[in-house]
Amino acid sequence: MTQKVAANPIQTVFRKFQQIHIPKPISILAMVIFIVVLGVGLGVILVTPAGPLFSSIVAIAFYLVFVASNPIGGVSLWLVLYPFTETTVNISLGEGIPDLSPTRFVVAFLTAILLGQAATGQRRFPKITWLDVACFLFVIGVGISAITSYDPVGAFQSVLDLFLIPVLAYYAVKNLVRNEKELNIVFNTVLIIAFYSCFFVFNEWITGTVLLYDGDAATIYADSGIRILRSLWGGPHVFGTIFGFAVPLTFYKLAKSDNAFSKVFYTLLLMLFLAALVLTFKRAAWVSTLVSFIIIFPFFPAFRKIFVIGLIILAIPLAVFWQQLSSVEGVEQRVTGRVDTLNGRTYRWEAAIDLWKEKPITGWGFKNFDTVSQYGAVENFYLHILVSGGLLAFIPFLAITILTIYGSLQIYIRGPSLPNVFVNRELVAIFWGLFATWLVKAMTGAQAVAIINILLFVIIGAMIGSQGEQLSLYKNKSSQAREP
Repeated sequence: MTQKVAANPIQTVFRKFQQIHIPKPISILAMVIFIVVLGVGLGVILVTPAGPLFSSIVAIAFYLVFVASNPIGGVSLWLVLYPFTETTVNISLGEGIPDLSPTRFVVAFLTAILLGQAATGQRRFPKITWLDVACFLFVIGVGISAITSYDPVGAFQSVLDLFLIPVLAYYAVKNLVRNEKELNIVFNTVLIIAFYSCFFVFNEWITGTVLLYDGDAATIYADSGIRILRSLWGGPHVFGTIFGFAVPLTFYKLAKSDNAFSKVFYTLLLMLFLAALVLTFKRAAWVSTLVSFIIIFPFFPAFRKIFVIGLIILAIPLAVFWQQLSSVEGVEQRVTGRVDTLNGRTYRWEAAIDLWKEKPITGWGFKNFDTVSQYGAVENFYLHILVSGGLLAFIPFLAITILTIYGSLQIYIRGPSLPNVFVNRELVAIFWGLFATWLVKAMTGAQAVAIINILLFVIIGAMIGSQGEQLSLYKNKSSQAREP
């Protein structure tokens, strides 16, 4: 059965508008008048107290039109513009109600479009999978923990941004990505984000200027004197995870390049990302990226060739300049300092485990750890979920991890024999490396950053969730074939 293609209301309006005949001089004159009036009007409004609200409304309207006309392109646009618009485009909805930001609007609008199309028969939703169920149970579990928080309103808003929106984005992308071309849009989105993130890394290291950051956190590590990246994302842990996602995808793009220009382009891009990754000076990011290489290596022959050649090329300057590099003030301390306690994290973990034992089922409530302990953060995402939401949140989270890996294994094993599976085995290997980056890094960081969780769940939706229906069809055929 072929899936009925959903009618696009924006494109229908455009087609009807194009059928209206307007003399060319009149249309040109009307366009000039419209642009002049619009420019003057915007200039007047933006200098008034209502300016920020008006600009936010215009931006939201722009997102509405773009997402309605091209949903997967709208997702890409939203993610690429995320760090620039998330704090500047906001519409207040009243006290106690979360503001309408681009992220909240885009995800809510996408969900409404998909549900509306399903209700009117324009879209047939794929069968609900166990991974889908685990995702929504996880949100419920974390949501319950917010009720017992000392700041329930703030906790619910954090749950909305950190967990519910990533899960809804996963489900939307799972339904929107239908072929390799749309999957590449998701990949390119990650690469674009990593690319402009490099600019902020190099700018801060070269000039010392922190851009697009209004916090007051330290910018220098006290033990080593090494710079702490704060521009754009607020901390080096975010940069490290983004580059950890981008590096395996760039390796894949390089391996699949079929012309000289593409090979040179992705080689330079890979070198850029690796250099920026080093400058984050986050040991967890370095280790997690190395783990991803180890996982990808046996399953992707083309990756092995590129990796070995790159390793040899990198080893030569490292051997030559290692003495000078290690003698740079603060580098050795940053790389090897306080390894026995993982930079003091083990004390936080012991405190978190002790607190969880007191409330193992429901936990202490989301955003309560800093209040009930002497530490500001757990610095371990697994323990963060466990101490905040107890087993009610941790078991679904563990199920998400297991089911994601299981789904990828099914694609790797069964995918080549199924006609409509567009995620090949090499991509599955890249996904394993990418997912491992997040899992390893979560051991030494809270990962309580919205963009990181959104990108992770979008990638899971695009690469694993999008293949769920084809895998379920295979299972149904297999079970029917076994029936007597």
